[in-house]
Amino acid sequence: MAVTGFAGTEPRAKRSAPQVIIVAFASVSLLLFAPAGRLNWPAAWLWLSLVFGGALVVLAHVRRRNPGLAERRLRSGPGTPSWDRIIVTGLRLSFVGVIVVSALDRGRYGWSSPVWWLSALGAVLMSSALVGIGWSMGANPHFETTVRIQGEVGHRVIDRGPYRFVRHPGYVSLALLWLGSALMLGSRWALIPAGVGVLVLLLRTALEDRFLNEQLAGYVEYAGRVRYRFVPLLW
Repeated sequence: MAVTGFAGTEPRAKRSAPQVIIVAFASVSLLLFAPAGRLNWPAAWLWLSLVFGGALVVLAHVRRRNPGLAERRLRSGPGTPSWDRIIVTGLRLSFVGVIVVSALDRGRYGWSSPVWWLSALGAVLMSSALVGIGWSMGANPHFETTVRIQGEVGHRVIDRGPYRFVRHPGYVSLALLWLGSALMLGSRWALIPAGVGVLVLLLRTALEDRFLNEQLAGYVEYAGRVRYRFVPLLW
């Protein structure tokens, strides 16, 4: 249902979604190039272009399909359980870990040797992730950043789009984004924080399912129809 945003921080002041993307671009660029100690890192520039160009396309799509959702994602709504705030923090830290470890690896110390086909695979995974995030957010008007029951907007079960196949397609997309980022940036060591992020996502998936089973009308029946949480035929 919910997925961590690109910004990596929850703004205190009221900002628009495009403003948050611009701030996020500056912040992530600093996290990439400061630890790397250089600007002549083509993979990083390509990665930035894909992530934030894709974010702008996703934003335009979501604003057309679900007006107001992008702005609601900029803050935690009432009723967010404390465990999810901890998990969201963990997800953001794992993403920062992917960026910083990649920068130290490829920019400063050269722990990993670049392999072109792994970088190409990373770009494919990231592109698939951005498509999946846009598809999920376009189909689900309740796709906020945190887990909660959104009674003020008539929260209901969504079973269209990618939700016909798995119950948490946004989390699948985010896992692909984490792993694809490490590969595209050329750092095998960055797969460690990416893997930690995927494990945290799996934990969140289980906790969110339990929460929705207890709190959201119709979710038990939906879970009976769509059996898989994360990967069809596996889990």
